[in-house]
Amino acid sequence: MKISNRTTGKLLPVGQPMKTNKTFINKLKQDMSWMVVHCRWWSMPIWVGMICLSVVAISSSPSVFAESLNWNADTTLKVLGPERTVKRSDGVITYPAAGKATLDVFPFYRKRIASNTTSYDQKFLEDVRFQLRAGRGEIFKVPRVVSGSYECTIIAKSHYYHTKHPIEGTAIQHFTVSLDKPYPNENLSQPLYFQPENPNNQDDKNIAEGRISDLDFDVSCRGVNFSWQRNPDEKVEFDSDDNAPILSILADGEEFMSWSKPRFPPIKDPVTVLDPPVCGLDFGTPGAFVGVVPMGEVLRSLGPYPKQLPTGEFSRSGGYFPMNIICTVSDKNKAGGVATLQFSASQLADNNESIVVPDFDDALRIKVVPTMIGGNTQLAAPNVKDKPVKFGPPTNPADVLYFTVGDTPNTYVSQNQFNVEVWQVKALNPGTYGEFQTTMNATLVVR
Repeated sequence: MKISNRTTGKLLPVGQPMKTNKTFINKLKQDMSWMVVHCRWWSMPIWVGMICLSVVAISSSPSVFAESLNWNADTTLKVLGPERTVKRSDGVITYPAAGKATLDVFPFYRKRIASNTTSYDQKFLEDVRFQLRAGRGEIFKVPRVVSGSYECTIIAKSHYYHTKHPIEGTAIQHFTVSLDKPYPNENLSQPLYFQPENPNNQDDKNIAEGRISDLDFDVSCRGVNFSWQRNPDEKVEFDSDDNAPILSILADGEEFMSWSKPRFPPIKDPVTVLDPPVCGLDFGTPGAFVGVVPMGEVLRSLGPYPKQLPTGEFSRSGGYFPMNIICTVSDKNKAGGVATLQFSASQLADNNESIVVPDFDDALRIKVVPTMIGGNTQLAAPNVKDKPVKFGPPTNPADVLYFTVGDTPNTYVSQNQFNVEVWQVKALNPGTYGEFQTTMNATLVVR
């Protein structure tokens, strides 16, 4: 909410008696009726899991083996954390609420490659480099990944390892890929060759040197150190726009196996966002309204300067205006917060404590002084009661006071009052006189 206060008056010519029917007019115009809420946008890649995914083995033959595995949305909910409520004023929402998540989402898988179905199946294992690729597809649009990496271990064994007369030996390799690059860029691990599990074991060496089509591959993967974030205005949702694999294993650059997206069930966000209170200035009256603050006419000073000029000497009235804040917490789905009153003006002076009155040779200044502060309200530093407050420019209003609103459904009111002072900072030409006006803006920000 933004309100404009206009200060008007009349500087008397030298020697002219004061008239008592002139007033200082304080116009308040409610320009906006909605709150100013600050928030952050996040544009980092999304990858969240804790779900069992379909596993697809890629080959160039017409019959491609594909297995669809069930997964449970409750598991995803556990990864995002327990059910909780947050205030919109808390800003960005982090999943999980504390620490990092481990994603045991990929089921163990044993893969066998038939002869002459790939470009590498007739090669020896020691001649093929394997690599882990992540980031070509996403499970969720929201929330987005902040941190996380995938770890995979692949163990190669003979087809006959589990028979009555097994061929012993295993070769192994570990892969790690971090989600450093934002989607849709690919994140790739270091390409690596398989190694004998025990370098001193001949059976293990034989497997590491074996033909790929003669081997079985046991694949186990997981995600580690995962966290996600979203904006309070965003909703958790699956990404159904892209069917690209979430995670893939490459052999000499060709897809060895991958995990792609399943059908998406409904999902419930474990986080409930509580809306801030509804707040307004001057009792929250909608539309435009005008307040009149009688000040009388202003008599110039002969010095020394700077000098506060007397106002209302004949009308017996002083220049002040109320600036009341009213906030409503209506129900359990709303929360308290802090309503911040900010002041700004275009032409400032005196370390931002004065508004310069135009067209009077910069000799006249307006100062605004807090004289009454409401309950649960405090002035923003460095402002103090009975001293002029600091303004900011229109592009960066200065905080003047903070009103703390409770969480209990209720109506909360902060009654505040400010005096308006007119100052002369240098001598004026005797022929300079007449009406003057200047404007300040009051903005209410609810967090």
